[in-house]
Amino acid sequence: MLYFLQGNIDFNIADEGYIWYGIEQTIHIDAVPMRDYRAYDPGRYYWAAAWATLFGDGLLSFRLSSVILQSIGLLAGLLAIHMVTRRKAILFAATLVLALWMIPRHKMVESSFAMLAVYFAAQLIQYPTRRKHFLIGVVVGLAAFFGRNLGVYGVLGSCVVILYIQIKIVHQSVRQVLEYWLIWLSGIVAGYLPMFLMIILIPGFANAFGDSILFWLRQDETNISMPVIWPWLVFSRPGTFADTLSQFSAGLVFLIAPLLYGLTLLKSFLSSFKKDRTTPGKALLFASAAVGIFYLHHAFSRADIAHLGQSAQPFLLGVIALPFAYRFRMPRLMGVGVTTFLAFITVGIWFVSHFTNLVLNASTYTPYEIEDQKIIIPKPQANYLETVQDFVQTSVGSDESVLIIPYEPGLYPIIGQPSPIWDTYLLWKATETEQNLAIQQLAAKHANWIILDDYPVDGRQDFRLSNIYPLLWDFIENNYQTISGVALPATHKLLKRK
Repeated sequence: MLYFLQGNIDFNIADEGYIWYGIEQTIHIDAVPMRDYRAYDPGRYYWAAAWATLFGDGLLSFRLSSVILQSIGLLAGLLAIHMVTRRKAILFAATLVLALWMIPRHKMVESSFAMLAVYFAAQLIQYPTRRKHFLIGVVVGLAAFFGRNLGVYGVLGSCVVILYIQIKIVHQSVRQVLEYWLIWLSGIVAGYLPMFLMIILIPGFANAFGDSILFWLRQDETNISMPVIWPWLVFSRPGTFADTLSQFSAGLVFLIAPLLYGLTLLKSFLSSFKKDRTTPGKALLFASAAVGIFYLHHAFSRADIAHLGQSAQPFLLGVIALPFAYRFRMPRLMGVGVTTFLAFITVGIWFVSHFTNLVLNASTYTPYEIEDQKIIIPKPQANYLETVQDFVQTSVGSDESVLIIPYEPGLYPIIGQPSPIWDTYLLWKATETEQNLAIQQLAAKHANWIILDDYPVDGRQDFRLSNIYPLLWDFIENNYQTISGVALPATHKLLKRK
């Protein structure tokens, strides 16, 4: 439903374009993620490429494949809620809340696997069988194939769940304890099997995989950090009513989620020792806390609404489970409180949706066509895309290529060219070897033109291209010159090889 409401609105030329570019390369030239272009883990690219056989390629087709993954995640969330209630009104409202919080739309992998992890963890607590141990392992392994950080969160979360089961619920001998851990590990191996096969069978991929691990070990942080949007700071910031409401809603989640997770885990582990099967409400609440507390790393690594939207699903499921987990003196009042809270924060988040932006700023949007697929985007962005397309068609020779840096890879599919260099998202410090490779690739691919956006992300000077790719920056300054006459945005430059 949400896809038909806003699936053709807006285009994130940076992060969404980064994924879309990789998908297009995999579809059209069988390029391998991480080996042939900088990429997240391969799962999301092959997922979208597989669905392209049905939907075709293109931006909207990529979004459709994300909707299918979103549907799987929502089904897991719905099944988790179904463990505690079968009231259709609650199930419908809760599913709508989960769906509206699944943002941004090009990152459905994160939120979907979060809900899958919570559901299978809750099932494991309720029914700690060998089969359930194996299944949660498969989910964790598969999550890692789509995103290794998701695999880490899943591993840690399921470890907490298994320890809780073995300490507080089911009496097991030493042999049984070891057996269940080995079954869980075998599930992880099964879920991660596609990655193992790629490492073994695809030439060069093992080195690329190893380099990707070393790359992150070299970085000072796992994301470009931002200050947390605490609720008491929101009203001192300039912004529209919609901005203020959405940031306040996000701030409430940033504040309450760690408290809910921490208190739930402490109460569960420190409660009186009683080995019995827990209630569905307690199982879902504990599973949400066990998984969600590690997803907080993703939310706080870059504390904006987009990353919170990728990580908030365990929190939402935990809040929904809360009235069913414990006997409150005034259960009706508790239910009203939970409903009001969820409605408030969800309305707040919806104010930053693509549909709401279009409704509130309709005069600033215009239809635009990308690869015969019609979308609606802000007029300045449409003018920029059209300018770049016209320039490439009229000025770039058939044997020439265009380098677009540092972080607008979504332009490559639009102009119908691959990136001349491996790294399409120049956002992190590169080694001397990586920079020299990029320089060699520029010459080999006849990259005589460069579209350069010289504005540092978040205004941070340490992330300027001259600081993270100094050798490449020097090469560009010495071998390219600025060309005028093309109406690019104020922070952009058009460069031509001397």
